[in-house]
Parts: sequence; C-alpha cells; structure tokens
Amino acid sequence: MIAIFSFLFHREIQSKIKDVLKDLETKEGIKPTEDEVIKMCGCLPPIEKMDATLLTLKNCTQLSLSTNNIEKIGNLSGLCS
Repeated sequence: MIAIFSFLFHREIQSKIKDVLKDLETKEGIKPTEDEVIKMCGCLPPIEKMDATLLTLKNCTQLSLSTNNIEKIGNLSGLCS
C-alpha cells in the first residue's frame, strides 16, 4: 500500500515527525508504520527535525519530506535501503 500524506497542521510550534505520524493514524486511520511509501509533504508548521520516530517505519522504502524546515538529515539508519 502506498500512503501519501499532505496535511495542514495548526500548531504554534514546529511539527515533529512523531506528531505527524500520530495524527495520520488517529485522524486518517492509516498506519504509516506498515506502508512502504511515506510522503509527509506540506506540513504547516513545517517539520523541523528528523527524530528517532523514523525508526518505527520498518517497511518504508521511500520517504519524502518536502516543503519542510529540516536542518539536518538523520535517523535513517534503521530504514530499508
């Protein structure tokens, strides 16, 4: 299954990946931890950091994080290549 996520979040602080994934599961009923293609694009406020929550995406073979405010690429060592 391919999951494409593009949401507008109305939070006062920067979005965190763990919050985006949690919202996808609770609001959309989609389990991003089971999908192979994850696209978190257009989050407002933008995602700021690539945290260790990415390690929960064990089946992910394609990760897209466009239009965000990520300063450093990281926490990708546990993902499929």
